[in-house]
Amino acid sequence: MMSAFSEGLVLADRSGLDQQTLLDVL
Repeated sequence: MMSAFSEGLVLADRSGLDQQTLLDVL
């Protein structure tokens, strides 16, 4: 679960999305 979350953060960083937005989606 954590690994997938970390990958999500990496993808968000590459896409230029804010971590807060990612948390909102989750």
